[in-house]
Amino acid sequence: MTGRDTGIANRLRAAGLRVVEVDGWQTRGSTDFDPRGSVNHHTAGPSSGATASLNTCINGRPDLAGPLCNVFQSREPDGRDIAYVVAAGRANHAGEGGWSGLSGNRSVYGLEMEHTGTSSLPQGRIDIAARIHAAMFTGDPAKVCQHYEWAPSRKIDAATNVSGTDFRNRVADAREDDEDMPSIEEIKTAIRQVLNEGTASGYQDWEATNEGHVGLTRSIYNMTTSIKGTVEGLATEAGTECCPVPDDPAADPAAAPPGDPDRIG
Repeated sequence: MTGRDTGIANRLRAAGLRVVEVDGWQTRGSTDFDPRGSVNHHTAGPSSGATASLNTCINGRPDLAGPLCNVFQSREPDGRDIAYVVAAGRANHAGEGGWSGLSGNRSVYGLEMEHTGTSSLPQGRIDIAARIHAAMFTGDPAKVCQHYEWAPSRKIDAATNVSGTDFRNRVADAREDDEDMPSIEEIKTAIRQVLNEGTASGYQDWEATNEGHVGLTRSIYNMTTSIKGTVEGLATEAGTECCPVPDDPAADPAAAPPGDPDRIG
C-alpha cells in the first residue's frame, strides 16, 4: 500500500475497537507514505484528561508540523480507551532512527498513547495499543516497535514498562484473535436467524455451523430485540402484525452461549 491509507478506521472497527474519526483524517498527512511497520509512542502530556494531547497530535507543535501520528489512543477513566483516527497519510512521529530494515516516517504508521510517560501503563491499555497496531498495520508483527527501539539514544517511549518483545507478542496474539472474529456476513447470518426463527435456539444452530463463535450472540440478541421492539410498535400503530420478539436467552442458560457481550464493541 502506498499513499494515504483510508481503510484504517474500518480495520480498527473490525477488530472490535472503539473508534472516533477525526474530521479531515482521510486527507491529512503526506501521500509519500509506504508503511511496512509501525511505531508505538506515548504523548508525554498532562497527567489528566482523556484526550489532552489530541489537538497537538492533529496540528503539531511550533517545532514540528502535524499530524504527529496516524492513530491516537485516549486515556479513558474506565480503561476502555478510544482509537482516534488522525491521519491517513505520512505522519511526523518516528524521526531519525530505524527498526528491522525500516527508516523514515514514510515507512511506518504511528500510534500516540495519551500518557505522561513517567509511570507504568496499565496492562489493559497496553493490550488496547497492541490491538490498534494489529489492525492499523496488517503485516509482520516483528516490524512493530517501541520508539525507544527505533531511536534508543534519544527516546524512552512508550512509558516505563512496555517491553518491545512482549508488545510484539501481544500484537501477534491480537492478530490471531481478529482472525477468530466472525465476518460481517457471518454476523448478518446470525441476525437473520434470530429474526427469522424468533427463538434463541437460532444461536445454537448458528454456532454449530460457524465453528462456535462466542462473545457475539448476546450483543446480536440485544440489538435485534431492540430493533424488533421498535418495529412492533410501529406495526401496532399501523394496524399490522410483526413477527414475535425472541425469548431472552438469559432465561435459559443452555441457549445463551458464553462470552463477553462487549466483544465486538
